[in-house]
Amino acid sequence: MLLPAATEDQVRALARAGVLLPPRKSTSFGPKPAAGLTLRVLGLS
Repeated sequence: MLLPAATEDQVRALARAGVLLPPRKSTSFGPKPAAGLTLRVLGLS
């Protein structure tokens, strides 16, 4: 989905209201593997 960009006036109004951009992502998948986790495939030679 493509949306038009916010205008500068809209961004300034949102900033004055204390709104943070961008809002929380809805495409976040979990659980996420731990940082530094290494996976090794066994049985393939």
